[in-house]
Amino acid sequence: MCFSIYRLTSVMKLCLAAQKVQKLIDDGILPEAFNKNRNGEAHECVASFNLLAEAAATVADEHKDISPFLRYRREILADTPAGEHLRELVLNLAGGTSVDIFALLTVADVPHTRIALECIAHAANHPNGDSNIIELRDVILANEQTQRRAA
Repeated sequence: MCFSIYRLTSVMKLCLAAQKVQKLIDDGILPEAFNKNRNGEAHECVASFNLLAEAAATVADEHKDISPFLRYRREILADTPAGEHLRELVLNLAGGTSVDIFALLTVADVPHTRIALECIAHAANHPNGDSNIIELRDVILANEQTQRRAA
């Protein structure tokens, strides 16, 4: 499971556009809009669908720009074998320890393999760094230190 983070304004625009289309359906305007004498209503429907398409495209574009280190934070920090290997990968990509990719791919299922590959690709495409990987590295190191103290 992954969670995505979007700008509230983009999501609100998407919801408002969807509500507008739903209102056209509920009011019976959409089915009647394309009759010969209903040009104004047809224009209203087309404009509503265009607004919905634009809002959906904006949200989709924002999703592409989200760092995988933020998008998959929950999976990376999970107390699972795959999570442990993903944390090792993050530490490696943040300039730390080496990582055993074979071990990661051995325990990872398809979603976790995708997460690892997205993280590697993102790090390769952002050679100057990503504040999300640094923040996640710090969280991982702090968690490890807490666990050592508890043991």
